[in-house]
Amino acid sequence: MPATITTDDQELLFDRIPRKQDFEEKLWEAADKMRAGARLKSSEFAAPVLGLFFLKYATNRFDVLAPQATAEYDAGQGRRNAESLRDIYLRLCGYYLPDDARFNTLMAISGKDNAQQIVIAAMSAFEQANDDVFGEGKIKLPNNDYLKIPDKELMGIIKVVNGIDISEGDVFGKIYEYFL
Repeated sequence: MPATITTDDQELLFDRIPRKQDFEEKLWEAADKMRAGARLKSSEFAAPVLGLFFLKYATNRFDVLAPQATAEYDAGQGRRNAESLRDIYLRLCGYYLPDDARFNTLMAISGKDNAQQIVIAAMSAFEQANDDVFGEGKIKLPNNDYLKIPDKELMGIIKVVNGIDISEGDVFGKIYEYFL
């Protein structure tokens, strides 16, 4: 009897690579939101979208390492050479992600908030938290590009980005290529 693949099996088999059509449809949706209300040329779409994807990826990776980082931090308490939690994250993933730079902070933006300023603050928080790691001024996320996107459209783009799985593969390259 031939084996059948159930929906659950398909999700397990394909959990790391977004289905091309779904992935591209979500990217198209993000581009549509920018075309509708942003004061950006189509050639300028890539930077703000990649910045949001970067924070989502950084948050996902940071969250995956959180249990290990916390366990190592707790185990080192009371030792003379105990590492700070920040230093543990730097060792484990190569960067530190402050609370206000995490993607869930962006997902919490409400209609009463200034979405542009919150996104810019998140990008700046990441840059500042990692200046000593990469060198002052070496990290430049697309802060000013968000000023050209009205709050309503920006909040919609954030929701679209949140719905796209970016856990594996060269997703950044595909996104960049898509928005060229």
